[in-house]
Amino acid sequence: MGQLKFITDSRQKTDKGVFFAIKGAKTDGHLYLEEAKKNGAESAVVSKVYKGEDFGLKLIRSENPVQTLQQMAQTKIETAHPFVVAVTGSFGKTTTKEALFQAFSSKKSCFKNPQNQNSQIGMPLSILNFYNKEPLVFLEMGIENEKDMENLVRIAKPDIAVITRIAEAHLESLKSLENIALEKGKIVVQDKTRHLFLHHSAKYFYDKKEMRGVEKTLYGHFDEPLFGDIYDLIEKLGPLLGLTTEPFSLKLPDLRYQKKSYQNGMVVLDCYNANPTTMRTFFNLAPIEKGKRRVAIIGQMASLGEQSDYFHLKLIEDLRDCFDLAFCLGLKMKPVFEYWKKEGKAVFWVEAVEDLQSLIKKQIQPQDAVLVKGSNANRLWEVEPWLEHALSN
Repeated sequence: MGQLKFITDSRQKTDKGVFFAIKGAKTDGHLYLEEAKKNGAESAVVSKVYKGEDFGLKLIRSENPVQTLQQMAQTKIETAHPFVVAVTGSFGKTTTKEALFQAFSSKKSCFKNPQNQNSQIGMPLSILNFYNKEPLVFLEMGIENEKDMENLVRIAKPDIAVITRIAEAHLESLKSLENIALEKGKIVVQDKTRHLFLHHSAKYFYDKKEMRGVEKTLYGHFDEPLFGDIYDLIEKLGPLLGLTTEPFSLKLPDLRYQKKSYQNGMVVLDCYNANPTTMRTFFNLAPIEKGKRRVAIIGQMASLGEQSDYFHLKLIEDLRDCFDLAFCLGLKMKPVFEYWKKEGKAVFWVEAVEDLQSLIKKQIQPQDAVLVKGSNANRLWEVEPWLEHALSN
């Protein structure tokens, strides 16, 4: 994709690019202006109250550097006038967006925000760096707080909106499923969005919500095969885009349902993120050949706020019958481990992912089927080489 021209990470190389000095929860971009200059930045967007050195950078003073970043992306989109399909939901956003791009990009010039660059900063950065006036745009929009969606749809107002699912994600900030649905629903922009595709499981939250001038279409089925909902969405969306699709094999994003076969067993790795719904679905429905021992590596879930203990304890029942052997990771999973241990289940607990290496070496047997899932913060992708070694010898 070439060298980045717009950055928020001072460690990234750029050629006469623009560095946005953004103040976050953990650090302040204004502390890294010198590093940005050394890595090729020519100018920097800084807060108007910044009084420090410029380090040879041309300083562009702003009331709010994040808002400036978003406004620049908005201007770029508005100038090109693309047809925008925007995707949100509690999970499945990236996979759905990637599938739409895979299905339609061979028929028409399309743009998508790369990987999971769907945030208040990631989405506008991807537009500024990579959008090249493609007429059809697929954008994934992720939120964590109130008003996040309002900012994203201001950048790119969707002609068609997709809501994948509503589940217990970001409860720490949004508090309830109803609030999550309310904020996700703001992806529909009055007088612009004409069509809303709703996953069947999200229907309840929007049945009584008035969306004047918006046609709602359900996609997916209760008894569908894995990713069947996405293929159903593509089939229903195509006519609205004036495009046909041909059969294709869905290529999943990294760390989403990655199935790996080894000489003496198999691994399914799904550890980009996790919430109670995805945990229950993944461990209970992952297709495993009969006769194989089911091994579950279960990492704790993040961003559940005050309800975190409740939802972790609920895993005791939700996952009780889905494994023959389980490794539990993280402090939030310790009570779950203790309960299963009292029941006589084959279960182990560790606090950190590094502690799993020796357990895997001792406990994994030939022909095991290992299912791995947990929130990103667990770094569960690190178990892959240990499992490969255990199942390849």
